[in-house]
Amino acid sequence: MASGSMDDSHLLSLWEDFVQNYCTQDLETLEANYPTKRSLVVDFGNVQRHDPELAAYLLDKPDIAIEALEKVIKKPTAGSLEDVPFEPHVRISGVPENNLLVQNISSVHIERLITIKGIITKRAEVWHKVKVALYKCMMCDHVLRFPRTKKSITP
Repeated sequence: MASGSMDDSHLLSLWEDFVQNYCTQDLETLEANYPTKRSLVVDFGNVQRHDPELAAYLLDKPDIAIEALEKVIKKPTAGSLEDVPFEPHVRISGVPENNLLVQNISSVHIERLITIKGIITKRAEVWHKVKVALYKCMMCDHVLRFPRTKKSITP
């Protein structure tokens, strides 16, 4: 079966087998510490050793593959709090490096699992991008709409 096409039941069975062979202890620890700890870290090397086809599918279609793995590890009775459902996240570590720089990411990489190299030099708060500014007159309640572009000047 090609890595581009895999039906849901086959994908779920591959993940169930993987979890039984590689993640039992980590999953038990996660269940005991949930919701304080919310993520199961899966080593890509283990996925590669277990099933190369599954590893290739994970690289090609990460959204579908990770969603299927999250379905497999969810248990309605697990977790330390009765009113908090056990819905852990999956994090993939050890993805093969491809020496890709941020400026070289292109449309070829859309919907693929990639690693990038970079150095964080500055951290800033995320600001909302204003696309249309509305100004309301305090005297007559007239509303002015100004589409915002990079070269816009505030009136």
